[in-house]
This record gives sequence, C-alpha cells and structure tokens, in this order.
Amino acid sequence: KDPKFDLSDTIWTAIKIVLVNVLAWPFRLIGSLFSKGEKIEEPKVNPVTFPAGSLVLTPTMEEHLLRVADFMRKTPYVTLTMHPVVAPADLEAIKATEVAARLQLFGKEKGISDPPKILAAYFKEKIPDEKPPPTVEEQLKILREREKVPDAKVKEMQDQRVTVTKERLVKKEGIQEKRLIPGEADKPPAGTTEGMVEFTVG
Repeated sequence: KDPKFDLSDTIWTAIKIVLVNVLAWPFRLIGSLFSKGEKIEEPKVNPVTFPAGSLVLTPTMEEHLLRVADFMRKTPYVTLTMHPVVAPADLEAIKATEVAARLQLFGKEKGISDPPKILAAYFKEKIPDEKPPPTVEEQLKILREREKVPDAKVKEMQDQRVTVTKERLVKKEGIQEKRLIPGEADKPPAGTTEGMVEFTVG
C-alpha cells in the first residue's frame, strides 16, 4: 500500500539472484564465482597443488582434476589457462637436490664412498674458512643456503607441472587439448606453502 514501493525493483532483484546462482552452480565443486553488486567479477577454479619439489599429482589433486573435467564437459564453451606457481618450499627442494648431486659427483671424483666423509671433505674444500658445524644436517643447511637456484631448474619445474596437469585432463579425461592453454608463470601469493598450477577461466 506504500505509494513509493515499486514491485519491479523487488522482482528484478530476485531475478538477479537467480541468474547469479545459475552461473555459479558449475563452479561450486571446483571453485567459486565472485560477484560485486550487480556485476559478476571473476569465476575462480581452485588450483592444483603439489608437495614441495614434487611433479606428481596426489590422489586428492587427481580427484580435483576429475571434478574440473566434469565441469568442462558440462560447459563446452569454457577454456582454462594454466599458470604455474613455484613456492619458496619448491626453491628449497631444488637447492637440496642440487647439493645432493654435487656431493655425489664430488665423492666419485675423490674416490670417497662414505656419505658423511664426502660431506666433510666437500665442506672443507668449498668453505675452507668456516668451521664445519657438528651435525650433518647443519652442514647441509649451510650448503643449501649458499646454493643458487638455477633458473633452468625453476622453468623445468613450471613446465612439467603444467604438462602433468594438462595430460591428466586430456589423456585420461578426454578434454580437448585446445581448451587447456599454457599461461605465464605467476608469483606465489603471500603465505603460500605449496607449488601449484592456477587456472584462469576463459
């Protein structure tokens, strides 16, 4: 009975709620749809995450990619661009691998087979002015801190994670390869503890 009340505004508000819910429905199992007021801002697909230094999909991530594939089968107009993200823990894993490889090569060159002796000799040769810490782990920690991360190794990790993700969706789930687009690497968000492959919806 309020003469200032406009029923059309109420109806239009209800319609907008329904439309947003319809658009958001496909994303509910794999991510979310962000909206601000009347404007839908960004559909978000949860990333594929990897343990530090790993290139292997965990069972949890395989299940996630199964849901992503189901989503793509229901939305044939959607493409996903894949952006690899290398986390600080990945860099530490690369350093550890590099140090281990150097120690193995050093042992072969010097004819030493006992790992602690290899480490002691390597430490003495590479850092002669510093007294070795008492434990093996402390010595390895110092060597890892001094190790530089090769850009090629980082790029290799990024490319392989994108490949693993893409192959899972294409070869096992039958998603068209052209709908999965390799993208530029992203910087890790603050507080990130795992490497990942992020998705941008197109």
